[in-house]
Amino acid sequence: MKYSWDLKRLYMKIEDFYLDMTLIRDKIKVLCSHREIKIDGNSLYELMSECFSIREMNFKTLLYASLNYYLDINNVSNIKMKQQAEELDSFVGSETSFIDELLCVFEEDKLNLLYEENSKLLDYKFYIDTVRRNSKYFVSNNKIDNYNKLINNNLIKYNLLSKNLDFGDGINDSNIGLFLTSSDREIRNNYFHLLNNTYLSKKDDYFNIFKDIISSRKKISTEKNYSSVLELELFKEDIDSKYLDNLIKSVNDNINIMNRYLKIKCDYLSIENPRLYDINLPIGSCNNKFNLENGIKIIKDIFKVFGDEYIEIVEELFKNNYLDLECNNKKHPSIVFSWNKYSFMNYKDRYIDLKNLIHEIGHIVNSYLSVEKQLFIYSDSSVFAGEVASLVNEIMLNDYLYRNATNDEDKIFYLSKLIENFISQVYRQTMYTEFENIIYSKDELEISFVLESYLSLVKKYYGNVLEIDEVISSEWMRVGHLFRWSYYVYKYASGYVLAFNVIDKIKNNVDKYMNFLSSGCCCSNYDLFKELGIDIYDIDLFNNSFKMLNKYIDELDTLIKNKK
Repeated sequence: MKYSWDLKRLYMKIEDFYLDMTLIRDKIKVLCSHREIKIDGNSLYELMSECFSIREMNFKTLLYASLNYYLDINNVSNIKMKQQAEELDSFVGSETSFIDELLCVFEEDKLNLLYEENSKLLDYKFYIDTVRRNSKYFVSNNKIDNYNKLINNNLIKYNLLSKNLDFGDGINDSNIGLFLTSSDREIRNNYFHLLNNTYLSKKDDYFNIFKDIISSRKKISTEKNYSSVLELELFKEDIDSKYLDNLIKSVNDNINIMNRYLKIKCDYLSIENPRLYDINLPIGSCNNKFNLENGIKIIKDIFKVFGDEYIEIVEELFKNNYLDLECNNKKHPSIVFSWNKYSFMNYKDRYIDLKNLIHEIGHIVNSYLSVEKQLFIYSDSSVFAGEVASLVNEIMLNDYLYRNATNDEDKIFYLSKLIENFISQVYRQTMYTEFENIIYSKDELEISFVLESYLSLVKKYYGNVLEIDEVISSEWMRVGHLFRWSYYVYKYASGYVLAFNVIDKIKNNVDKYMNFLSSGCCCSNYDLFKELGIDIYDIDLFNNSFKMLNKYIDELDTLIKNKK
């Protein structure tokens, strides 16, 4: 079976796409002509229904244009189509914002009266409540627009700077990883320093971009009446700051667990005086090839715990070409992503491909169920919740491969992958979040302060086990998430912690988990997880995940000792 997208379910032909683009603009004109109408329950319901109908059409055009672009990134027509769809998306957002402004002016009594006049408005109640919750921060002015433009311009500079970095001798971002994980320690050492010194040679350029982006985000938060960038970002997800405090505290309190694993790993590999460039070397060995058909069988076997509905959805996604997995020269070579019911990657029969596939299936089953069972406005999960759907699958894959491995080398490999995924998702992303806290709290940034702050954090996390080469102070320059978003990376750490706790609940709560996957963003993150029996503000949430990590490390230690 060929696994490539069938985009004809979106538009049979490209002319239909452009007809919708025109129709959307026409509908926007009609919608905006109702700005001054007298509002009662019926007229408000009709206004909101039409608004979200237009936004749904607009989403379809943006989805279609973007998916086409990733299928052939050098096609000029596809590039132009994507740009046009993005411009339309911006236009629709701007032109329909008057409805959100309107919702904010009602007194509570007036709003309740509107609900009584038309009970269908209650379908939009959570959305209306969210808009009104944001009302005191609802500011639109030229300053904010200019700051956003500055950020976007700096991101363009960042992408160009990173794209044009010259490591020499045909080395680039896509192949240097092969040398960083070489079994030859001298090669690892050389390329570790080559990588970091190359970035350090451009430190002033990276710093100036970073400084401008941080400054613009701080000014935006001030303009919007937030006390800080952190408050702004947490408010978007309706997350209390104590959640982040608990995450950082629990990770700091359990750094010793990560260091215990690193010591076990380095002892197993017989590495004396281990350094940072040693920790990416895999332990155990896995020569298994996971051709796609075999990979799908493994995935379906794992998904039995979720019940028939989940497996039926997965079968439909494969059968009806929602996954584009074929390798070809036209596709984007390295990106793996999911959007709506569609998933994209180049599947090459490796372990990493199987892991990426089951991860992305988690996202698209979440989208599939939410799109089917929620209004359009609630069909997209928050990042905070959405990562859980994919990471649950990823953890279950590694556990499955470990439990079903037939020799100790494979068992060690898969178990170490499970542990190292936890380390990269929870420890490292929390370290980046601590770095953000330091950076955003500083009134005036200097390059020396940024480099020293990052180096200090690396020493805190790894210094008890590893010798720290000071060139690692450049690492933040290649963490693109720190440039593209603010306070985004903690959601990866959260996702893994929450996924560990969700797995613990699934066995006796499959129906509740399926409801969770079907909920999109129809309620707050707190309420969403509360339905699963998880209190996101309970410190035991984090303690439980570290206990489970410790258990896996115990099993690995026993395996290694028995092998000797």
